[in-house]
Amino acid sequence: MPQFALIKESGGNFNHDSTHTGVVSDKEEEFDFRLFAAPAKTSSETVQTAQPTYKIKLRSPSPDDKEPGFVESTRSLDYYFTQPPSVQEHAEFSASAVSGTEVLLRSRSLWPGSQYTWRVLHVSSKGQVGDVSGTQRPSSSTAFSTSAADSSLPKRRTRPGKQVRMQKRTKMAAKNNQAAEVERKTMEDEADEREKRIRRNREKKLKRRAREKAKKVERRNEPDGAGGSSSEGDDPE
Repeated sequence: MPQFALIKESGGNFNHDSTHTGVVSDKEEEFDFRLFAAPAKTSSETVQTAQPTYKIKLRSPSPDDKEPGFVESTRSLDYYFTQPPSVQEHAEFSASAVSGTEVLLRSRSLWPGSQYTWRVLHVSSKGQVGDVSGTQRPSSSTAFSTSAADSSLPKRRTRPGKQVRMQKRTKMAAKNNQAAEVERKTMEDEADEREKRIRRNREKKLKRRAREKAKKVERRNEPDGAGGSSSEGDDPE
């Protein structure tokens, strides 16, 4: 086993000299290490001092002459098996253990201070709702209805969820768009009807003027006697 000599630190380097003597020695070896960081510099310090080193002694265990193998290859049977419990141990086990019968009995026991009979409702197969005392009452629209005292309290106004609000806004927008479309179509129909009526009145007026003009032309082309007789016949009127 090589014997390590003292390692000295010089300028951040480690000088390691080793010699093999062929003899195992239990002499403690010393090493110099820089374990901690240097303290922070201050403005007043101008000269950098060398960082201190700390000496540590290391020692390897001496080899044994024993053959390699398990330290303890076999164990006694007491390590794997136990003896029957004594009377005292059996009594301790019985005091700490709980049987299934005890669990069932404790489940039926009452817990004063932890009972809320006014919150418990029993719903039968016939649709009747009763309290813990056994008093039956007819079921309302909802089986778990609140009591009369709770119904007298003012109901808290709950705000609908985000999805419900989005659906309502979408339906309202669609309804408004539909109403606007119907109004626009109605206005367009009224405008078309007004334009048709104006066009028909204009055509009637033009036709009437054309008839009057044709009558005037016919009167001018008629002979004077016919025109005079017609005028004379029109005088009594």
